[in-house]
Amino acid sequence: AFIRDKLFKPFVSSKEGGFGIGAFEARQLAHAMEGRIEVTSREGKGTRFRVILKAAHPADLGMGRAA
Repeated sequence: AFIRDKLFKPFVSSKEGGFGIGAFEARQLAHAMEGRIEVTSREGKGTRFRVILKAAHPADLGMGRAA
């Protein structure tokens, strides 16, 4: 529970030698793209990270237009 509570806090690491900014930066990037990161964990089964980002409409990407 400790790690999950501190997961997205900067400079907190469960590993020796880690900087503790990876998950924090990933969350910041997801938020910047109007998305989010969901974390679920089951003891003995593992942890699942879901990155949910807003899909772009093809017209917004310039797709479908002749060059």
